[in-house]
Amino acid sequence: WSPDGKWIAVQFERPDLWQIALLDPDNGSLKVLESVDWRQSTRLFFSPDSKYLAYDLPGDDGRQRDVFVVAIDGSRKVDAVIDPAMDTVMGWTPDGRHLLFASDRRGSNSLWALPFQNGKPHGNPKLLKANIGSPYPFGVSRDGTLYYGMSLSERAIFVASVDFDSGKVVSAPAVATKYNIGDNRQPSWSSDGRYLAYATAGLPRDRFNILSIVSAETGQVRQLRLPLDYFQFPLWFRGDKSLLVRGTDLKGRGGLLRIDRETGDAVNLGGGGLPLWPSANGERIFIRRGENVVERIIDSGTERVVLERYGDSMSISPDERFYAYIGVNPPAKPRSLTVASLAGGESRELEIESGTQTPTWTTWTSDGRSILFGHDKDVW
Repeated sequence: WSPDGKWIAVQFERPDLWQIALLDPDNGSLKVLESVDWRQSTRLFFSPDSKYLAYDLPGDDGRQRDVFVVAIDGSRKVDAVIDPAMDTVMGWTPDGRHLLFASDRRGSNSLWALPFQNGKPHGNPKLLKANIGSPYPFGVSRDGTLYYGMSLSERAIFVASVDFDSGKVVSAPAVATKYNIGDNRQPSWSSDGRYLAYATAGLPRDRFNILSIVSAETGQVRQLRLPLDYFQFPLWFRGDKSLLVRGTDLKGRGGLLRIDRETGDAVNLGGGGLPLWPSANGERIFIRRGENVVERIIDSGTERVVLERYGDSMSISPDERFYAYIGVNPPAKPRSLTVASLAGGESRELEIESGTQTPTWTTWTSDGRSILFGHDKDVW
């Protein structure tokens, strides 16, 4: 709502574009202020005098955001914060003399105040608070208190050395990287074990659009801000030059994509589903669609169902001859760990030691000699 109660600021999707507009609550009419193709703002904030509306939009390549201010009478639009960094609008001070925004221009995301006067910037921005994480702004109260939300989860990626013959942990789990702690998800080892890739949250808040790759030898981290709105489940193609992900591009088109590890360029492979495994030769991928596992030939787009109603956590052996999965059994019987041939034929249910918790995930050791499976806390 505008402070004077006359307008509701809205953004909504039309065919092939998004629009920022004012809604008159008395008669329901719309007054369009900005048409912004596929892009949309993190939030919309009225100035305290109800004369201006502040918002942020991504650039054409989606690798940055800038902040804009438009007069509600439509008379002018001001480029308030234009910078190569990721800048998102946070609100206004109660006197309207400063526009608040978050920016990662100094490396970590911080809160800044831009002097504002007569509808335009009036001076250089001032740093108010460093290292504020990835905030979702709620606005500023009348007494000048800024409210914002942020995730308090402390998930992190850990690496440990294990002797699989003896079943002993050789080195205690250690955090894989000191960067973006709490904002990293879904790790994936390269086939040669030299690199660990994972998804990192960027901006807007909780959008996983940064591909991080850490060297196991040096600990050095490379971060690629992908030309995507978000992505999930990075998996290395054999040869370790590209990765398979599921994601959505900056125009809202979703699907499976191949990501170049050096440039971050994305190629849409078509189809959809949850990526499970890219083949060694890069010619096919295995995906989960509904309750089925499907093999897709990338060039032709042809598909075949490998497994129907398989349960959870399918994993393929390194030589791509077998796959393991957690089978779905009647309610009275625990789930089973099953191995089958990718070429077809009968499956084999593996015996699990009595008293072991029902498995929820499975994967293979790199030599293909053993299958690891686990629950929330334990690994076998």
